[in-house]
Amino acid sequence: MDIVIIIIVIGVIFFVYIRSAYTETIAEEAAEDRFKSDVKVIKENEELLLNNDLFYRQLPYTSQQRFMQRLALFVQSKNFIGREIEVEYYMKMMIGAAAIKFSFGVEDYQLSGFKQILVYPEEYYSKITRQYHKGEANAIGVLAFSWKHFKEGIDSPKDNLNLGVHEFAHAYFLQQTQMDGEAPFDSNKFKKLRTHIQDHAVLDTMKQKALFRDYAFRNEMEFFAIMGEHFFETPTDFKSETPRLYDMFGNVLKQDPTKLGM
Repeated sequence: MDIVIIIIVIGVIFFVYIRSAYTETIAEEAAEDRFKSDVKVIKENEELLLNNDLFYRQLPYTSQQRFMQRLALFVQSKNFIGREIEVEYYMKMMIGAAAIKFSFGVEDYQLSGFKQILVYPEEYYSKITRQYHKGEANAIGVLAFSWKHFKEGIDSPKDNLNLGVHEFAHAYFLQQTQMDGEAPFDSNKFKKLRTHIQDHAVLDTMKQKALFRDYAFRNEMEFFAIMGEHFFETPTDFKSETPRLYDMFGNVLKQDPTKLGM
Protein backbone atom coordinates (compact mmCIF):
# COMPACT_ATOMS: atom_id res chain seq x y z
CA MET A 1 0.00 0.00 0.00
CA ASP A 2 2.77 2.40 0.92
CA ILE A 3 4.51 1.67 -2.37
CA VAL A 4 1.31 2.44 -4.31
CA ILE A 5 0.95 5.79 -2.53
CA ILE A 6 4.58 6.65 -3.21
CA ILE A 7 4.14 5.79 -6.89
CA ILE A 8 0.99 7.96 -7.07
CA VAL A 9 2.74 10.89 -5.37
CA ILE A 10 5.71 10.61 -7.71
CA GLY A 11 3.35 10.45 -10.66
CA VAL A 12 1.49 13.58 -9.54
CA ILE A 13 4.75 15.47 -8.99
CA PHE A 14 6.01 14.41 -12.42
CA PHE A 15 2.71 15.45 -14.05
CA VAL A 16 2.78 18.87 -12.36
CA TYR A 17 6.40 19.37 -13.42
CA ILE A 18 5.71 18.43 -17.04
CA ARG A 19 2.63 20.63 -17.17
CA SER A 20 4.50 23.57 -15.63
CA ALA A 21 7.40 23.17 -18.05
CA TYR A 22 4.99 22.92 -20.98
CA THR A 23 3.08 26.02 -19.89
CA GLU A 24 6.32 27.95 -19.45
CA THR A 25 7.51 26.85 -22.90
CA ILE A 26 4.24 27.97 -24.49
CA ALA A 27 4.50 31.36 -22.74
CA GLU A 28 8.10 31.80 -23.89
CA GLU A 29 7.17 30.87 -27.45
CA ALA A 30 4.25 33.31 -27.39
CA ALA A 31 6.51 36.11 -26.10
CA GLU A 32 9.07 35.29 -28.78
CA ASP A 33 6.36 35.34 -31.44
CA ARG A 34 5.15 38.75 -30.21
CA PHE A 35 8.71 40.06 -30.27
CA LYS A 36 9.27 38.77 -33.82
CA SER A 37 5.97 40.33 -34.84
CA ASP A 38 6.97 43.70 -33.34
CA VAL A 39 10.37 43.56 -35.05
CA LYS A 40 8.62 42.79 -38.34
CA VAL A 41 6.22 45.73 -37.93
CA ILE A 42 9.06 48.07 -36.99
CA LYS A 43 11.11 46.98 -39.99
CA GLU A 44 8.09 47.59 -42.21
CA ASN A 45 7.91 51.10 -40.80
CA GLU A 46 11.66 51.72 -40.81
CA GLU A 47 11.14 54.49 -43.33
CA LEU A 48 9.53 56.50 -40.53
CA LEU A 49 12.78 56.42 -38.60
CA LEU A 50 14.87 57.12 -41.68
CA ASN A 51 12.71 60.13 -42.53
CA ASN A 52 12.13 61.49 -39.03
CA ASP A 53 15.17 60.70 -36.91
CA LEU A 54 18.57 62.02 -37.92
CA PHE A 55 20.23 60.03 -35.14
CA TYR A 56 18.90 56.73 -36.50
CA ARG A 57 19.70 57.73 -40.08
CA GLN A 58 23.33 58.38 -39.21
CA LEU A 59 23.88 55.05 -37.46
CA PRO A 60 25.83 52.26 -39.19
CA TYR A 61 23.62 49.43 -40.48
CA THR A 62 24.50 47.02 -37.64
CA SER A 63 23.67 49.70 -35.07
CA GLN A 64 20.36 50.36 -36.81
CA GLN A 65 19.48 46.69 -36.42
CA ARG A 66 20.36 46.84 -32.72
CA PHE A 67 18.29 50.02 -32.41
CA MET A 68 15.22 48.31 -33.91
CA GLN A 69 15.56 45.24 -31.68
CA ARG A 70 15.73 47.44 -28.60
CA LEU A 71 12.78 49.44 -29.88
CA ALA A 72 10.65 46.32 -30.36
CA LEU A 73 11.37 45.14 -26.81
CA PHE A 74 10.75 48.61 -25.36
CA VAL A 75 7.40 49.06 -27.12
CA GLN A 76 6.34 45.56 -26.10
CA SER A 77 7.13 46.26 -22.44
CA LYS A 78 5.03 49.44 -22.12
CA ASN A 79 1.30 49.97 -21.83
CA PHE A 80 0.42 52.82 -24.21
CA ILE A 81 -2.88 54.48 -23.31
CA GLY A 82 -4.58 57.06 -25.51
CA ARG A 83 -6.54 59.88 -23.89
CA GLU A 84 -9.04 61.13 -26.50
CA ILE A 85 -6.70 59.82 -29.18
CA GLU A 86 -6.04 56.41 -30.70
CA VAL A 87 -2.42 55.41 -30.22
CA GLU A 88 -1.43 53.83 -33.51
CA TYR A 89 1.63 51.60 -33.80
CA TYR A 90 3.71 54.19 -35.62
CA MET A 91 3.12 56.58 -32.69
CA LYS A 92 4.35 53.96 -30.22
CA MET A 93 7.34 53.45 -32.49
CA MET A 94 8.26 57.14 -32.66
CA ILE A 95 7.80 57.64 -28.91
CA GLY A 96 9.85 54.55 -28.14
CA ALA A 97 12.57 55.68 -30.55
CA ALA A 98 13.15 58.78 -28.40
CA ALA A 99 13.88 56.52 -25.42
CA ILE A 100 16.16 54.23 -27.40
CA LYS A 101 18.08 57.18 -28.81
CA PHE A 102 18.68 58.68 -25.37
CA SER A 103 19.79 55.36 -23.87
CA PHE A 104 21.51 53.81 -26.89
CA GLY A 105 24.95 53.79 -25.26
CA VAL A 106 23.93 52.03 -22.04
CA GLU A 107 22.97 48.42 -21.40
CA ASP A 108 20.05 48.99 -19.02
CA TYR A 109 17.69 50.96 -21.22
CA GLN A 110 14.36 49.32 -20.30
CA LEU A 111 13.02 51.93 -17.84
CA SER A 112 11.47 49.14 -15.79
CA GLY A 113 10.12 51.65 -13.28
CA PHE A 114 7.82 53.10 -15.95
CA LYS A 115 4.98 50.84 -17.08
CA GLN A 116 2.51 53.28 -18.62
CA ILE A 117 2.84 55.88 -21.36
CA LEU A 118 -0.15 58.19 -21.74
CA VAL A 119 -0.68 59.98 -25.04
CA TYR A 120 -2.89 63.06 -25.36
CA PRO A 121 -3.77 64.88 -28.58
CA GLU A 122 -2.43 68.20 -27.20
CA GLU A 123 -1.74 69.95 -23.89
CA TYR A 124 -3.53 68.26 -21.01
CA TYR A 125 -4.43 68.96 -17.41
CA SER A 126 -2.57 66.87 -14.82
CA LYS A 127 -4.47 65.95 -11.66
CA ILE A 128 -1.13 65.33 -9.94
CA THR A 129 0.40 68.77 -10.51
CA ARG A 130 -2.89 70.60 -11.15
CA GLN A 131 -1.31 72.28 -14.12
CA TYR A 132 -1.43 72.01 -17.90
CA HIS A 133 1.45 70.06 -19.45
CA LYS A 134 2.89 69.16 -22.83
CA GLY A 135 4.55 66.13 -21.24
CA GLU A 136 5.75 64.72 -17.95
CA ALA A 137 7.59 61.87 -16.29
CA ASN A 138 6.72 61.27 -12.66
CA ALA A 139 8.01 59.09 -9.86
CA ILE A 140 4.87 56.92 -9.78
CA GLY A 141 6.06 55.38 -13.05
CA VAL A 142 3.97 57.17 -15.66
CA LEU A 143 5.13 59.06 -18.74
CA ALA A 144 2.81 61.36 -20.67
CA PHE A 145 3.06 63.20 -23.97
CA SER A 146 1.04 65.64 -26.00
CA TRP A 147 1.26 64.06 -29.45
CA LYS A 148 1.01 67.49 -31.08
CA HIS A 149 4.07 68.76 -29.25
CA PHE A 150 5.92 65.46 -29.51
CA LYS A 151 5.52 65.66 -33.29
CA GLU A 152 6.68 69.29 -33.33
CA GLY A 153 9.90 68.17 -31.67
CA ILE A 154 10.49 65.69 -34.50
CA ASP A 155 9.56 68.15 -37.24
CA SER A 156 12.07 70.77 -35.98
CA PRO A 157 15.22 68.72 -35.33
CA LYS A 158 17.63 71.62 -34.70
CA ASP A 159 15.74 74.01 -32.41
CA ASN A 160 16.71 72.22 -29.15
CA LEU A 161 13.05 71.72 -28.29
CA ASN A 162 12.35 68.00 -28.36
CA LEU A 163 9.59 66.79 -26.06
CA GLY A 164 10.47 63.13 -26.51
CA VAL A 165 14.12 63.55 -25.55
CA HIS A 166 13.19 65.96 -22.75
CA GLU A 167 10.70 63.67 -21.01
CA PHE A 168 12.74 60.52 -21.45
CA ALA A 169 15.71 62.37 -19.97
CA HIS A 170 13.51 62.98 -16.93
CA ALA A 171 12.50 59.33 -16.89
CA TYR A 172 16.08 58.03 -17.01
CA PHE A 173 17.09 60.55 -14.34
CA LEU A 174 14.27 59.29 -12.10
CA GLN A 175 15.10 55.65 -12.90
CA GLN A 176 18.67 56.33 -11.75
CA THR A 177 17.77 58.27 -8.61
CA GLN A 178 14.36 57.21 -7.31
CA MET A 179 12.86 54.17 -9.03
CA ASP A 180 13.13 50.47 -8.29
CA GLY A 181 14.92 48.28 -10.79
CA GLU A 182 17.98 48.90 -12.88
CA ALA A 183 20.19 52.01 -12.70
CA PRO A 184 20.92 52.91 -16.33
CA PHE A 185 24.04 54.99 -15.76
CA ASP A 186 27.44 54.41 -14.19
CA SER A 187 26.96 55.75 -10.65
CA ASN A 188 30.38 57.43 -10.41
CA LYS A 189 30.06 59.23 -13.74
CA PHE A 190 26.51 60.27 -12.95
CA LYS A 191 27.52 61.57 -9.52
CA LYS A 192 30.40 63.52 -11.06
CA LEU A 193 28.04 65.15 -13.56
CA ARG A 194 25.51 66.02 -10.86
CA THR A 195 28.20 67.60 -8.70
CA HIS A 196 29.37 69.66 -11.66
CA ILE A 197 25.94 71.00 -12.61
CA GLN A 198 25.13 71.85 -8.99
CA ASP A 199 28.20 74.13 -8.82
CA HIS A 200 27.01 77.74 -8.70
CA ALA A 201 30.03 78.91 -10.66
CA VAL A 202 29.22 76.47 -13.46
CA LEU A 203 25.58 77.55 -13.49
CA ASP A 204 26.57 81.24 -13.58
CA THR A 205 28.88 80.57 -16.53
CA MET A 206 26.14 78.69 -18.35
CA LYS A 207 23.70 81.53 -17.79
CA GLN A 208 26.23 84.00 -19.23
CA LYS A 209 26.77 81.84 -22.28
CA ALA A 210 22.99 81.71 -22.83
CA LEU A 211 23.38 78.36 -24.54
CA PHE A 212 20.45 76.76 -22.69
CA ARG A 213 17.01 78.34 -22.34
CA ASP A 214 16.15 79.79 -18.92
CA TYR A 215 13.98 76.82 -17.99
CA ALA A 216 17.14 74.73 -17.61
CA PHE A 217 17.99 76.58 -14.42
CA ARG A 218 14.72 75.77 -12.71
CA ASN A 219 16.16 72.61 -11.15
CA GLU A 220 18.71 69.85 -11.70
CA MET A 221 16.37 67.54 -13.58
CA GLU A 222 15.34 70.26 -16.05
CA PHE A 223 19.00 71.09 -16.62
CA PHE A 224 19.66 67.42 -17.33
CA ALA A 225 16.74 67.23 -19.78
CA ILE A 226 17.69 70.37 -21.69
CA MET A 227 21.28 69.15 -21.90
CA GLY A 228 19.81 66.10 -23.59
CA GLU A 229 17.97 68.20 -26.16
CA HIS A 230 21.14 70.10 -27.08
CA PHE A 231 23.21 66.91 -27.01
CA PHE A 232 21.10 65.25 -29.69
CA GLU A 233 19.94 68.25 -31.73
CA THR A 234 22.96 70.58 -31.86
CA PRO A 235 25.85 68.55 -30.43
CA THR A 236 28.58 70.41 -32.33
CA ASP A 237 27.50 73.76 -30.86
CA PHE A 238 27.15 72.23 -27.39
CA LYS A 239 30.62 70.70 -27.56
CA SER A 240 32.17 73.88 -28.93
CA GLU A 241 30.64 76.12 -26.25
CA THR A 242 31.11 73.89 -23.21
CA PRO A 243 33.43 70.97 -24.06
CA ARG A 244 33.85 69.77 -20.47
CA LEU A 245 30.11 69.63 -19.78
CA TYR A 246 29.50 67.96 -23.14
CA ASP A 247 32.10 65.29 -22.42
CA MET A 248 30.78 64.65 -18.91
CA PHE A 249 27.23 64.25 -20.21
CA GLY A 250 28.49 62.05 -23.04
CA ASN A 251 30.38 59.89 -20.56
CA VAL A 252 27.16 59.29 -18.65
CA LEU A 253 25.22 58.39 -21.79
CA LYS A 254 28.25 56.64 -23.37
CA GLN A 255 27.59 58.47 -26.62
CA ASP A 256 29.01 61.23 -28.81
CA PRO A 257 26.60 62.35 -31.55
CA THR A 258 29.30 64.55 -33.14
CA LYS A 259 30.98 61.34 -34.30
CA LEU A 260 27.82 60.55 -36.25
CA GLY A 261 28.09 63.81 -38.16
CA MET A 262 25.11 65.39 -36.42
